[in-house]
Formats: sequence, structure tokens, C-alpha cells
Amino acid sequence: MSSRLPQRQNTRPTMRDVAERAGVALVTVSRVVNGIGTVREETADRVNAAIREIGYQRNEIARSLRPGQNSMTIGLLLGDLTNLSTRRWRRRPSRWRPTPAMPSS
Repeated sequence: MSSRLPQRQNTRPTMRDVAERAGVALVTVSRVVNGIGTVREETADRVNAAIREIGYQRNEIARSLRPGQNSMTIGLLLGDLTNLSTRRWRRRPSRWRPTPAMPSS
């Protein structure tokens, strides 16, 4: 199949791109990439060939943010990066430690 992938600048290939290139559904690509479910060997070979052709790589950071996963990631919103106290914190983020969870009784 010679379908054209949409032109995007500075973005990584997605599972949707792989599905389009291989001529399969997105769920089929997901099954092949994650090794779950049943996919015919011929179809899996097409998906794996498409992965190699377009250079698809799983985004492990995105995978860790799935609901039900413990990503150990925090978000931080800083309004004023010129603020003196903010600049000090940015230089020494390793001093901040999360408070351990309270044990359940």
C-alpha cells in the first residue's frame, strides 16, 4: 500500500502512522507492539515492517503516564522564572523530597 503519511514537522511517527502504512487498524498495531491478543503472523509481519520503515519507537514516558500506572512523575507550574526563590529552587531540585505515604492502620 502506498498511502501518504501526513507531513508533520519535528514529530515522531505514531502508532496511527504505522497502522496506515501497514494497512491495518490501530488496535492491531497496539496488539503487535504490546504483544497481547492474537494477530495473524502475516499481519504482524506487515506491522513490524511498517515499524522499521518509518522508525516508530514507543514513547516510554507516555506509557508511564497511563491511568493505573505509578510514573513517579510530578508536574510543576512556575509562573515567574525570574523570581529569585524560583531560580534557587530550579538550581537545587534534588533537595526537595516527597513526603512518604502514611502507613494505613
